[in-house]
Amino acid sequence: MRWNEPAVGNGRQPRAKKIAQPPQAANADERLYTLQEVGERLGKSAEAVRQMILRGELPGVRIGARGVRVHASDFAKWIEDLEKA
Repeated sequence: MRWNEPAVGNGRQPRAKKIAQPPQAANADERLYTLQEVGERLGKSAEAVRQMILRGELPGVRIGARGVRVHASDFAKWIEDLEKA
């Protein structure tokens, strides 16, 4: 039985798949930037930043079901890498 198929016979609900936890930052208290904050620093919209994350151009982490944030250290490293290129 797959997780999205109805249970047959035993009356129990199927278990949901476990979702892997995102990697933890070296410092759990590290600042997380919103897409709006990153966009303001880059001169782009929050949606443009979201697309950059989806394309893998900018590292981001999922917060909850729909939220996305960027670790401050990842953003700083990303900026440094851009300046080197």
